[in-house]
Amino acid sequence: MRTFCCCLPVRLGVFILTILGLAGGLILSVVGWEQVTHIRRNPLSTENSIALVLHSIMFTLLALISLLGFIGAIIKQRSLVSTFGMMLLVHLLVNVGIGIYAIYSMFRNNSKEIISACLDGQTDKESLEVCKSSAKVVQGIIITIYILVWLLQLFGFIIVIRYCHQLDDEEDELAKTKPGAVIGKPLTTYDSFGLGGSGLPYQNGIPVGPSRGHRSEV
Repeated sequence: MRTFCCCLPVRLGVFILTILGLAGGLILSVVGWEQVTHIRRNPLSTENSIALVLHSIMFTLLALISLLGFIGAIIKQRSLVSTFGMMLLVHLLVNVGIGIYAIYSMFRNNSKEIISACLDGQTDKESLEVCKSSAKVVQGIIITIYILVWLLQLFGFIIVIRYCHQLDDEEDELAKTKPGAVIGKPLTTYDSFGLGGSGLPYQNGIPVGPSRGHRSEV
């Protein structure tokens, strides 16, 4: 049985990963789409509007992907689990691209918005410096959150791949225990007639017949 974090089974890791992905994806997608419906009443910049829509789409896809992985983990279906892993990797790569775009938009436009909201009409130099520092802290926190999410998704992908390998091992063990599985010497042309290369009868790849030193009577 393969593990992660030293001792936890990878199947448990897949369960935790899919449940978190399903719950988080549903919650964040609902919040995101709700904000999209308010764009007309609370206009955002073009970059921020695009980033909001893309994030909502990605969280919706994350929920659907996680549901697929959860079903695959329950029924121990390798094809579903491996599909979940590959889709999770694609989701990660696309999410990194969207995150970079969102961070770029944040530094380009949101800095002024954050500082303006922080000043709240104040114009003195001291308040301006404090608000600039606050804007940098907010941006740093957002970037940290993005990076943590990417690392968690990457770690989740590694867990899924390990679980796929475990399912492969289990299928191999099951195949060995099936009735009719050949154990020992592989069959040859002689074996198909019940004879080995020595002319002695074979059974399951093992020669049977007179022991060495015993001569058959003529």
